[in-house]
Amino acid sequence: MAIADHQIQDFESFEAATSDTHRVAGLYFFYKLDCLIDLAYKVSLDFYDRPEPFTDLPGANQTIARLHARYGCDESFLNKMQRHAIYSALFGKTAAMDLSADEEGNFPNLRDELIEACATFVETKFGDAPSLRENVRQKHRLLKEYLTGLEGDSVTWSREGALATFRRKNRTLEDQCGRDEMPMQWPP
Repeated sequence: MAIADHQIQDFESFEAATSDTHRVAGLYFFYKLDCLIDLAYKVSLDFYDRPEPFTDLPGANQTIARLHARYGCDESFLNKMQRHAIYSALFGKTAAMDLSADEEGNFPNLRDELIEACATFVETKFGDAPSLRENVRQKHRLLKEYLTGLEGDSVTWSREGALATFRRKNRTLEDQCGRDEMPMQWPP
């Protein structure tokens, strides 16, 4: 059984690779880059606290102001605690607010078992290759079944509704402000 090669090279390929039955993959991506949402919110606070760096952002000012006003008060602008409630239910305890906590839950256990099986398969020079290969397949199957079992209305809403809004807003800011156009004195 071949594993599909979902190469992500741009926004459109990300959308294609993380839609339908792969929404959990999109949520995992959001989870790993969640710190960017916190940074965007801090920029929105700075927008009012220090207006000097924000003198020429055509179109972005409305996006920044909207983020500042709606953060944590709108189902499409979740605050940190609301986002982490989604992540911890799917990806285990390390997704919780306390990042120093030990990993707990099905996802980290199944992930680690698959990684360990792959490492054993690759590192074993001599031995029973067919049984090692079958062990990798079994661990892959278990993780896939777990991830597929998460699909449903909650995951769909989280991927397509709640967290997708931040993805669209951050992309809008990037398009309007440019990637390399932050003021020279940024950050303060």
